[in-house]
Amino acid sequence: MTQIVCTTLIASALMLGFGDGKAAGHENSDLDRHAAYFELSNTVAPIRSPEDLSRHLADNSDSPFFYLSADARERFISSITFNERGVTGFEYMDLERELTPTQIFEVMSLIGQQQFTWQLQGARVETKLDELLLAGEVPGIGPLGRCPPPGEPQSGASVISNCDNDNFLKDHRCSAPGNCEYSMRNSCTVNC
Repeated sequence: MTQIVCTTLIASALMLGFGDGKAAGHENSDLDRHAAYFELSNTVAPIRSPEDLSRHLADNSDSPFFYLSADARERFISSITFNERGVTGFEYMDLERELTPTQIFEVMSLIGQQQFTWQLQGARVETKLDELLLAGEVPGIGPLGRCPPPGEPQSGASVISNCDNDNFLKDHRCSAPGNCEYSMRNSCTVNC
């Protein structure tokens, strides 16, 4: 399980950590790099369908899902929704209630949503890595560079009103293709 975190963090650093992100004549390179990371995360996620989820649970007794208590694990797993593009949503409350940001990252890596770990601010912080993940200071994890860190006011021309919410809507669920509606404790992904 630790290998998932290390491999993903190293890939993130290699993919996003070099250069100033401002290619000549290309103002959206930060956004492009974040979009590429999201696409890569979603594409290589081991769980992209209900069948993948069933197979993963049957074959992996040491899965990061087992960080959760039995009841929380059952609730979380049963809340995951899919379409042909992958995971469209899940209930996040048990992740915040029971896990550290590093553990949440591992769980969300399974479904290609680890870049949004920083949005689960209620998680228990135990390590410096946990702090960095929640602060969005790990390359590829957190806001696109156009959003302020949690708790800071938004200002400036480059900030958009919903920051990363165009890719991950907290307290929303996928109600129909391309439609996220308000729903406490749920998340709606760009795959909706």
